Amino acid sequence: MTIDMTTDITNGPVSPPPLTVCNVVDLYAVGAVIYDSAGHFLMQLRDDKPGLPVRDHWALFGGGCHQDEATEGALLRELEEELEFRPRTYHRFHNAVYAIAGAPTPVVSKAYFAIPADAGELAAMVQHEGRDRRLFPLDELTGLARIAPWDLCAILLYARAGALWS
Repeated sequence: MTIDMTTDITNGPVSPPPLTVCNVVDLYAVGAVIYDSAGHFLMQLRDDKPGLPVRDHWALFGGGCHQDEATEGALLRELEEELEFRPRTYHRFHNAVYAIAGAPTPVVSKAYFAIPADAGELAAMVQHEGRDRRLFPLDELTGLARIAPWDLCAILLYARAGALWS
């Protein structure tokens, strides 16, 4: 993104940038990268409702943090609300700030957590949000036309961490 900032020495900025990552964050959110022992990733197919961001796309489970809620608390609350799932273990592996001009929520800070789940845990999940859920192998995820791109990025960072940082 290019920021054009013209400054008048006497009067300060003439035209402030329309969007910068220094702006106050509009939404703090969490994403759950739930995976099985075969390395498949659990995704939800979001509802196809007018006005719903990234509607009818595959996305991670998760959502927005409540005011003054810690990201770990938001993660556990969202997983309970959306899947009736309480993970045995989880760890934060990525934080990202997305500043997207024209988006309904222009600046989002999202914390991503890796969560292993065995077959019994996956079978016991009861989905309360979205139209469907499915485990995807990584190569199939990268070929989906309708996927939340920020979530795909987080999954790729997690799945390829060994190759990226060694």
